[in-house]
Amino acid sequence: NKYYFILNLIYWIIICLIGAIWFISLVFISSNHILISKLKKYNKLISIITGILLIFYGLKFLFKNL
Repeated sequence: NKYYFILNLIYWIIICLIGAIWFISLVFISSNHILISKLKKYNKLISIITGILLIFYGLKFLFKNL
């Protein structure tokens, strides 16, 4: 079906654009010295929040599969 192919093509283009935007953002964040210096102030807080979120995600995953 022609419309199914066009719809899939549009989906793939959108997915590729989102991926490209994500990786370009990561490159910008990791190479911007001003942003890195500002983020270093909150390094401990970011680590704590990330750790708590990963623990909750792990517990959710654990209890979902029991």
